[in-house]
Amino acid sequence: MPIFTHQPELLSPMDQPKLERLLRLMKMLTANSRFTVEEIADRLGMSVRTIYRYIDTFREAGFVIKKNGSCVRIDKSSPYFKDISQLVHFTEEEAYILKSAIESIDETNLLKQTLKKKLYAVYDFKILADTVTRGRNAANVHQLIEAIGEKKQVILHEYSSAHSHAIRNRLVEAFAFTTNYIQMWCYDVESSENKLFKTSRIGSVEITQTPWQHEPEHHQGHIDLFRISSYEQHRVCLRMGLRAASLLTEEYPLAEKQLVKLDDNLWFLDTLVCSYDGIGRFVIGLMDDIEIVDSPEFRNFMDTRLHLLLSASRTPCPGSGSRIAALISDHPALLLMLQHLGVSLPLEAQTLGELSATLGISESLMLAITRLYTRQEAPYTPESFKDLMPIVSFLKNTHRYYLQEAYPAIAQEIQTMAPQDDTEILKLADRFFNEYFAEVQEHLRYEDEVVFPYVDRLYRGIPPEDGNGYSVAEYREHHDDIEEKLEDLRNLLLKYLPCHSTPAARRALLMKLSELESDLRIHSRIEEMLLIPLVERLEHTTDSRE
Repeated sequence: MPIFTHQPELLSPMDQPKLERLLRLMKMLTANSRFTVEEIADRLGMSVRTIYRYIDTFREAGFVIKKNGSCVRIDKSSPYFKDISQLVHFTEEEAYILKSAIESIDETNLLKQTLKKKLYAVYDFKILADTVTRGRNAANVHQLIEAIGEKKQVILHEYSSAHSHAIRNRLVEAFAFTTNYIQMWCYDVESSENKLFKTSRIGSVEITQTPWQHEPEHHQGHIDLFRISSYEQHRVCLRMGLRAASLLTEEYPLAEKQLVKLDDNLWFLDTLVCSYDGIGRFVIGLMDDIEIVDSPEFRNFMDTRLHLLLSASRTPCPGSGSRIAALISDHPALLLMLQHLGVSLPLEAQTLGELSATLGISESLMLAITRLYTRQEAPYTPESFKDLMPIVSFLKNTHRYYLQEAYPAIAQEIQTMAPQDDTEILKLADRFFNEYFAEVQEHLRYEDEVVFPYVDRLYRGIPPEDGNGYSVAEYREHHDDIEEKLEDLRNLLLKYLPCHSTPAARRALLMKLSELESDLRIHSRIEEMLLIPLVERLEHTTDSRE
């Protein structure tokens, strides 16, 4: 079978300058000299933050990173690393990183063609796909890769559409993947259109014996510098200061080619985006250093976003002196937060500050979690690393709630309704839910058995048991879209649940789904906003955990 028969230029946003920076960093980390992160950043002209991110990239690729005092290096004795002058060998993860970097280089570059021949002759595309896909998706991706190589039509069984909220089979000609196999470009035979399909929404893949019938019509859409894919593009022009321009190129390296320097402190960006969401998130965090120029539609988009933000901010955020009972009256979801904290009613006249003291957690952590449950998210400043284990404890309690209470209750509601209606939609929902719940269990098991023990050892200063260089960056990549899939199920039932179901049963099921969906989103935000940043700080600090 041909290797890399699809169009791999879509697989990574990494550009040639970033590859060069990675190789320069590798050279310094394997040199006989010893360098601190600050010294490396100074020599390479990068920020310390970027150096840490690149070091995490090497760690994820299988390299063992050693720290001696304040100096860091790649351990040459690691089984994952040998002197290139002696033997050119890479782990699968290393090969994937190199492949991604190579594919981002312009096709006219002769260096690219030479490197491709050497790498692709040794490493199988299917094996490399395993480094970025997990669980059920991996099998489906492999089937799609095979179909692309053989140019065969495929049936996407039980594909869950985010637009129509329908679950049905789709006959397509898949011809290219986007970054990390998250989506694929397909020619949809039924509609005679090229569309994006999300791999996580596929039940299973069946390769037919029918060869491609519409190859001349295959057409890939666009991927903007913020890594968003679409067939549509919108022009956006920004005038930005040095700080915004520097952060833009660090976070989104492809922007470097599109930035025009006006003077030492002023830069101009003229770009096409597939959606305003990606660039909007970037701009809203640097509004004091960015001016929107000649982009009326984007300006209207930002005005709407800012209006919503300001409207939400008019409601006072809970403070340490806020009475819990009064907050619950306005935000009943806080009852679930209290359950996760292990707090029982009655609360009498307790304040949030008093409750945090009773529980032995910091006020800043208590307020951060409370504001998530009251939909008034605010910046979180940890008082110390002591916040870390209470966060883990909170997340463990949510796991127990999901596995022992929430999901079994929803499953029971679906099973109770099925005999009454005996409809295909309920049978389909039941099967979808069972498969989805299996994924949830796998995700939570990974957190309970891998992530939380790692955090505990890290907090206590205990070296990793297996010495495999695991870091919280891997946890970030492992995140699944379990909230999104639950939303799909809720929308499916909301749209197609039979009317002859009893109103009480319908309402109970949909309310339970909505409550769980909301709590899962907060669970993810606690991981992303509180846990991961704190663990990353702990990984890169030699300070006391106090």
